[in-house]
Amino acid sequence: MTQPPAGERRAGGRVEWAARRAEMEARDLKMTPAGPRRRRWPIFKLVVRALDAGLHISGLFPVGRRNAYDIRLNAFELKFPQLPAAFDGFRILHLTDPHFDGMPGLDDIAVKLVHGLPVDLVALTGDYRLRVHGGFHHVLPSIEKFARAAGATEGVIATLGNHDPADMVAPLEALGIRVLVNESLTIRRGSAELHVTGLDDVHYFYTDMARDALNTAPKGFRIALVHSPEAALLAAEAGFTLYLCGHTHG
Repeated sequence: MTQPPAGERRAGGRVEWAARRAEMEARDLKMTPAGPRRRRWPIFKLVVRALDAGLHISGLFPVGRRNAYDIRLNAFELKFPQLPAAFDGFRILHLTDPHFDGMPGLDDIAVKLVHGLPVDLVALTGDYRLRVHGGFHHVLPSIEKFARAAGATEGVIATLGNHDPADMVAPLEALGIRVLVNESLTIRRGSAELHVTGLDDVHYFYTDMARDALNTAPKGFRIALVHSPEAALLAAEAGFTLYLCGHTHG
């Protein structure tokens, strides 16, 4: 895997990004490409509690729990006329929104599904923990287990979700996972290139740095990794061919 060519600019961008992200987290500011996010959290939490109580009273909670643990490995074959021939058959293993601490044992089930799977790249697109606030180190072992399970030839790339704090970047990279926060990298096979751009979460933490990352990505076949769908139009306008995201939970 090829690192970005401008290491100094990347480092400078990281500093600016971290400062802006830290301010948004501290002030609990929520921003999307369409503007500030406004949600009536007390009402939302009340509805969730009522739904939880209803499922337990009706006896449907165990059924829902079994369904939630019945995760599947889905395979999709995508064809693009502009894909360089050297990348024909390139395999991406995409995991998103595992919320590992919300369902004990989910990591082991996921690892069994992908263990030894022959893939070229593992892409993780955020929401690794259940809660929006609080600690995150307890989910790092689960992330590491999954990241190492398939043994991707081009390594593991990750982006942050709206449940993931900026402080998670360094620990993830210490595990050998390359985190992209409004950054691009290039994968080369001979003279052929494939460009991957990863954005910081755009559901809560959108800034113009995300849009700029899309608009300044290297020319050629480009893939966007984003936690949520909200930047899909921006990516399309910037000429991206493939947009991988999560957040919607299917």
